[in-house]
Amino acid sequence: MVQDHDMDILDATTLMELDELCRACGVDSAWINEMMAHGVVEPQPGMRFSAVSIIRLRKARRLEQAFSLNTSGVALALDLLDEIERLRARLHQP
Repeated sequence: MVQDHDMDILDATTLMELDELCRACGVDSAWINEMMAHGVVEPQPGMRFSAVSIIRLRKARRLEQAFSLNTSGVALALDLLDEIERLRARLHQP
């Protein structure tokens, strides 16, 4: 099981089952399935999820709660935040 203190040791190669992801994010599987349907996260083969999914889903939950966004709004906000991050990285390249 993934605990909050374990987040420091997880990397992109760490994979977890749906139930572990639910516990790590504090949500139920129906919510994660809805996020998957909107492209917020994509499971690896065998319905396994990377540690990056935890970060993305926790951010999605914060957006949903802080701004009362529906699932489509969360997906759009995450896409826009990702784009901002990519553009900032391009600005800082030599």
